[in-house]
Amino acid sequence: MAHLGFGGHLIWGQPIGPIEQALAPCDGMTHGVAPWGPPGYNMPKEFLDGMNAREYPPYYLGDWPPERGHGREGFPSFGWWPFSETIIHQQMYVDWIRRAYNGGLRLMSALAVNNRLTAWLMEGRNEPNRPDCWDNRAISDQLTMVKILAEGNRDWMEIAYSARDAERIVGENKLAIVLGVEVDQVEWMVAEEAFAIDPVLRAQFESEMGPYSRSNIGLPLQAYV
Repeated sequence: MAHLGFGGHLIWGQPIGPIEQALAPCDGMTHGVAPWGPPGYNMPKEFLDGMNAREYPPYYLGDWPPERGHGREGFPSFGWWPFSETIIHQQMYVDWIRRAYNGGLRLMSALAVNNRLTAWLMEGRNEPNRPDCWDNRAISDQLTMVKILAEGNRDWMEIAYSARDAERIVGENKLAIVLGVEVDQVEWMVAEEAFAIDPVLRAQFESEMGPYSRSNIGLPLQAYV
């Protein structure tokens, strides 16, 4: 569900939904982001072009494609993507996961990912007013979507919340999905949960760090949670 991270525009395509919509060709420019930046400079396009260039190193694919650029073609031709090296287009689709399951796959991880700088470059610009830039929002959105995926295919997949769960799910001949997180900062989410449970903890934090806000959530929080 990485398409929901990074501001929601870095990775084009979705792993669920009608394939003609989920893997439709991208715009080949900014993945739907309005151009912004200094005069004459389209920041989202420049960033995506740089990421796209990393997908086709000469030592890997020779001279293919003959004309470098941001390839658009997803469904139905799949002329440019997906392929294993793409980092700005979707690589996963539920039908393909089912095909792997039919071939023997019984355990798969699903990581919620994000990077606030990338989100800012692609969409944010005014980060405090854009909660989708923050890791806790990206984590929540992505894990919610994984749960929707699992529920919609519960006859052959299920989320495993423990090793015992995974053992049971695999024993039932289903695909066990193991959730994980790969982000830069999770303190905001940890603090919200910890402080909601223990108001005394929050009072102690604020007495030493000042009023609780995103600006003062960082490494010192480790001493409290």
